[in-house]
Amino acid sequence: MRTYAKRSEANARSHKRKKPPKSGSQAAAYLPDEVAELTGLNVNSIYKGARNGTIPALRVGKRWIFPKAAIDRWLENAGRESSNKQQNGVPLS
Repeated sequence: MRTYAKRSEANARSHKRKKPPKSGSQAAAYLPDEVAELTGLNVNSIYKGARNGTIPALRVGKRWIFPKAAIDRWLENAGRESSNKQQNGVPLS
């Protein structure tokens, strides 16, 4: 008979969070930690942006999914807005 500690240890191993499999060489969506790495932001800031709608994301159950195409467009537009502000002499905050 297993002891309580062994049961909880086995349960913890079986419930480890796994990354979704990538289809081919490109995934269709980013995970929060990947978006954080791309943007240089903290993961908590990524979740906050997803909740308030400033970062494109979908809530699936308890998980946040960041569609690759939407994030790539969002980053591209953010870069364009930043360069436009610099060209127009608007200081970046």
